[in-house]
Amino acid sequence: AVAQVKTSGAAGAAQMEILSEGSSGAYLTLMSTNVAESSTSRLDVMANPTTGSTSGNAEVYVYSRSQDAVAQVKTSGAAGAAQMEILSEGSSGAYLTLMSTNVAESSASRLDVMANPTTGSTSGNAEVYVYSRSQDAVAQVKTSGAAGAAQMEILSEGSSGAYLTLMSTNVAESSTSRLDVMANPTTGSTSGNAVSYTHLTLPTKRIV
Repeated sequence: AVAQVKTSGAAGAAQMEILSEGSSGAYLTLMSTNVAESSTSRLDVMANPTTGSTSGNAEVYVYSRSQDAVAQVKTSGAAGAAQMEILSEGSSGAYLTLMSTNVAESSASRLDVMANPTTGSTSGNAEVYVYSRSQDAVAQVKTSGAAGAAQMEILSEGSSGAYLTLMSTNVAESSTSRLDVMANPTTGSTSGNAVSYTHLTLPTKRIV
């Protein structure tokens, strides 16, 4: 079953709109009901001319003027993986940006990486992996608010504890492994304290 919207005009645009003025909204559903594993349900958004070496952008835009804008990648298969890849072969790299532009203090911009099954007492790991084959790997926690605090916590409720490991595996003598704790404003002549705090709570022995 094939439906095609096509224009051959040099300045033409092929356009399909699904518009609703009713309270039930507008839907576009891609559904495959065949049980074969090869029977995928797929939406391709491609800017891929058959000739030439350039193209336009390939864009997906999700917008709501007054309610939530939601995109979900989900699998219910017992061995399935929900996967979203952002790949770039161009010199400008690949970006994933979470941005909140509302001025309310409650309008947080948040990335949750969670292994949190709704049932059971076990789960997989929750992992963030930052890797560069030949350049720097950088993770930055920063606030520009005058009263803001940049905070990174490593918390463990498990018996294996919490770890922060700095490791340099290069054999060069210049390849140091270094932790800087600095109170060093770019301007002014004063600063806050630079503090490294290690606390151990020992069990108490009660003598009766």
